Amino acid sequence: METTIPALDRTTEPEAPPSLPRRHRFGVPLAVGCAAAAAWALPGVTHRFSADAVLPVLWLLGIASLLRGGRTILDRLALALLMLLGGLSVAGLVFSIWPWGLDPVPVARAGFLTLIAAALLSRRWPQLPRKATWSDALLLAGGVGPALYLWSSFWGKPATERLGMLVGAEDLARHFSIFDTIRSVGGYLPFHRDEISRRVIGGVVDYPQASHLFSALMDNFVRSSTAPGDGWVAFEHYLAWNLVGYGILAFALVWGVRWVAGPALRGWRLVAAVAVIAGCTGGGYFVSLFGSGYPSEAMGLALLAMVFALAARPVQRPVEQLLLLAAGVVGVSFTYYFFAPVACAAVLVWAWVYRRSATRAPLRPFRRGGLAIAVVAAPLVLAWPVISLRSGVSPTRALLPDVGIPEIDRRLLVALCVLVLLGTVLRRAGRRNPIWRSVAVQLVLSLLLVAAIGLYQWDKTGGVSYYFEKALHGVLVSGFLGLGAVALLLPKDPFTWGAGRTGVAARLRRAVAFAVPAGVAALTVAWAYGLLVPNGSLETRTSERGGVTEPAAGSSRGRLFHADRLWRPNDGKATVNAYRAFPDGDDGRITLIVTGYRLYTPSLYLASLRRQGGEAARPVGGMNGARGIKTLELVAEVSPKPVRFVISASRDDLERGLVDLQKRRPELIIQIARLPAEDIPNPQKLPPPWRKAR
Repeated sequence: METTIPALDRTTEPEAPPSLPRRHRFGVPLAVGCAAAAAWALPGVTHRFSADAVLPVLWLLGIASLLRGGRTILDRLALALLMLLGGLSVAGLVFSIWPWGLDPVPVARAGFLTLIAAALLSRRWPQLPRKATWSDALLLAGGVGPALYLWSSFWGKPATERLGMLVGAEDLARHFSIFDTIRSVGGYLPFHRDEISRRVIGGVVDYPQASHLFSALMDNFVRSSTAPGDGWVAFEHYLAWNLVGYGILAFALVWGVRWVAGPALRGWRLVAAVAVIAGCTGGGYFVSLFGSGYPSEAMGLALLAMVFALAARPVQRPVEQLLLLAAGVVGVSFTYYFFAPVACAAVLVWAWVYRRSATRAPLRPFRRGGLAIAVVAAPLVLAWPVISLRSGVSPTRALLPDVGIPEIDRRLLVALCVLVLLGTVLRRAGRRNPIWRSVAVQLVLSLLLVAAIGLYQWDKTGGVSYYFEKALHGVLVSGFLGLGAVALLLPKDPFTWGAGRTGVAARLRRAVAFAVPAGVAALTVAWAYGLLVPNGSLETRTSERGGVTEPAAGSSRGRLFHADRLWRPNDGKATVNAYRAFPDGDDGRITLIVTGYRLYTPSLYLASLRRQGGEAARPVGGMNGARGIKTLELVAEVSPKPVRFVISASRDDLERGLVDLQKRRPELIIQIARLPAEDIPNPQKLPPPWRKAR
């Protein structure tokens, strides 16, 4: 019996003519020539007027016009975004070795010419769907809203406070170094090892960098320049691109749940599903991906969500489906290859579930195109893991870091898993439908990754840690995409009052049937995520592992971020003012902030802003947990350059100790920089580790 894919509606993916009509073929060379001339000239014109920012938008529209999947314009743009992110991940390999780096003009020309070549190979005219629905606006709000909500926390604040909001995320300083250095060298760092040793820590050179390259390239388009510029300005630009990446994650989740569920998720049910996801991305656990400095994982989860969605409900053209899945899986591998095994397994499940699907016929073009795509995509998926392995990274040891990370609410995970499995396994409609079978298998695959990592960590260390929590993020993504299965458990129309299909009574019934459950669902989600808690009732606690500050029960992570409960303003103030005093990383010294309780993180950010993260790695690392003059003496000894210690003018005791060190060890060439107390404050001490009540 043939398995068919339930269409989103009767107008899904209209077939395009296989070739141009004979009477129009004489105009093809002329059209191609004009398009190529425009593709070459337009980037030069926009660069002349510093308007290169429009070029990526034209890229996205161009890709969307050559695809045929999707019911609405938003669906088409979402698929084009997946193709763009995956394509840029691979194109970064070319940018890393050609002579122009990430210069906007040659990159844009290459992109437009590639689109023209793709149009010729696929024999497609540019074509965009005209349909847009109210649910498109809802999905845009669910995707853009959480990112804008977080970004509004930064509005109107001075630079010292803006850095204080994120200075506790030490990983973000390293991610900024990768982004900033990619802009400088024009490509992936493993291709420029000899040029970057001073700027980045050796351990991050082989870290997957597709999200950093995307941000660096988009920043070059926005600036219409590849000049590095001021370190602080570059950092603020990177913060903005992190919010863009976070918005892509939020949008991928809400778009994915509608794509997977199709007609089963509409009306108030769609509002409820989007509210659950937007509540998590705007006020719940996913805020930690931004606040804790995990931009690569956020982008990787966005790509994973789109791969899951397409593997569950494929587009109708098999070659296009394979191209989209290949772009997604390669993008995951280049961005955050920790999730690549699950993404690859989801693609294999798609191939098995839809092996007899009518959309796979005729088989000859599928085999011809599919084989070519598989031959190209398979080595690309393995490319970045191989780069990491060749650098000496041990996969087994890498899975055992004993560092702190915000802990996901297990109750939310259990509730999602139970609801999805109830809809997809226990209901007959779910068992018979290949979409819901795929959703259930994806959830099981994500849980298997969690179980494998948990068992391995428990066997080696007697507990679970960092990557166990990361694996749970994949479960959360698959659970959110499966929310549409909950619609299978609900009655089609619980509101039966009102006479007829037309008239005032019928319109009133439809309005109430939408507004009441949608409003109740949204309020319930807001209450569950703590968005309705007054500011005075917001509380935090300190995690048992790593001193990570987390929301107390009933408090919203997003609200806490807005209300400055998760910030370290004094550390931010010390870092920004020290950078303003000593912005030149080529001044022959390693500059360290030595005051109060926190020494390591402000110095790490200062080294990144001064673009000397690599050469400052050992002395900055020595500041982690530093106590006393003896530690500072050891730091000065291991530094490759003379050290400058920045202290507050109010710290007489610290100054006396450093002056004594200068006299005892003149060969260290220590410099003491005194800044006013209001510029380099004494940061407040961290709260003691939270302990459970006995």
